[in-house]
Amino acid sequence: MIDTVAPEPFEIEVKEGIVGEWPELFFKTTDKASGMEKYEIFIDGLSSPAYERGAEETSLKVSGLNTGEHTALIKAIDKAGNERIASVDFIIDSIEAPRIIDYSKELRSSDKFFVRGTSIEGGSISIYIEKDNKLIHTASTTSDGGGNWFYIHNISLDNGRYIVWAKATNNNGISSGPSEKISFLVSPPVFATVGVFVINYFTVFVSLLFMIILIVMMIFYLIAFLRRRLKKETVEVEEVLHHNSEALKVAVENEFKNLSKYEGKASYK
Repeated sequence: MIDTVAPEPFEIEVKEGIVGEWPELFFKTTDKASGMEKYEIFIDGLSSPAYERGAEETSLKVSGLNTGEHTALIKAIDKAGNERIASVDFIIDSIEAPRIIDYSKELRSSDKFFVRGTSIEGGSISIYIEKDNKLIHTASTTSDGGGNWFYIHNISLDNGRYIVWAKATNNNGISSGPSEKISFLVSPPVFATVGVFVINYFTVFVSLLFMIILIVMMIFYLIAFLRRRLKKETVEVEEVLHHNSEALKVAVENEFKNLSKYEGKASYK
């Protein structure tokens, strides 16, 4: 006889345990006709590699996943190749985020930035440094038996404002969310700041002085131009008046000459 019946329906049990531990999946079914062959377990879709378990291996402790929601899909396959599928959703909780308790709030470009805080014991602490909304550096350190951690940034930083935060990862590889983000400022040395201030002040002063000199020169130019124009117009008026006075003098003399012809003569009617 040929077995065409799938294995019996089954459910998946998720044992999540405490925060910081990977959850464990438990599953089991039977096949009366040909018997069970194996189980194939897929996490977050069939495109991911499958975990294979034999017919008697009915549990799987997941690992290497990001925190958050996940879906497990399990194929139960009998010896005739018939399949029965079950799925379940589960959550991997984040561990507690690190706390930043002290850091360099303001420093010069020649200084070294430091940050320290607390977290889980013996965990890996990742530090992220951002500037202008761009991640420019990542580093890591470890927390001691008391959960204390410390980091010194040995690379020089350019002037500007920076954002820093941290994440923790425990020995099982489960990560935390980000810590509170803090900011610090890298400023140029005092003499450089004073020098820039002096240069800027001098530049403004020279610019104003140049503008004043230019305005004064324009005023003198306009005065000289008006004087030349007024002198020219005055000369032209004098010439016109002189010409008119000469013409008037000639006209008067001519009239007197004409009148002198009638001197001593009288006309009676």
